Amino acid sequence: MAEKKTAVLLVGHGSSESHANDSMLQVLEIIRKKKNYSIIEAAFLELSPPFIPEVIQTCINKGAEEILVVPYFLNRGRHIRRGIPQIIREEAQKHPNIVLRFGNAINFHPLLAEIITDRISETEKADDIRDTIVQTETNEKPCAG
Repeated sequence: MAEKKTAVLLVGHGSSESHANDSMLQVLEIIRKKKNYSIIEAAFLELSPPFIPEVIQTCINKGAEEILVVPYFLNRGRHIRRGIPQIIREEAQKHPNIVLRFGNAINFHPLLAEIITDRISETEKADDIRDTIVQTETNEKPCAG
């Protein structure tokens, strides 16, 4: 029996500011170079296209028979528990011959401690926040929390 053609779909939250999506897309390019999947795509949950349903269709159009949906989310919050699985279930109903599998959030991994340690070192060299010019747009809202 022949193996199914498998696609990997990396899913991020999405941002209305396109540069905020760039880090996930950079990770996707590294994965493309390292892993042996002929179809590796990216989609976003909201705010920035391409969105999950259209990229699932893209994977199918490229011949995918199985799609591994892997979230690019740090924690298992409501988007991972409810939002994204619901979208994937709806797409699975539309495409009964396609296997759709949903992975877990990044959660804890020892490499995260290395990344945070690097950020701590960078922060030690940063200017005091009072000495930093913050670039804001006139219509930008302050972050809550």
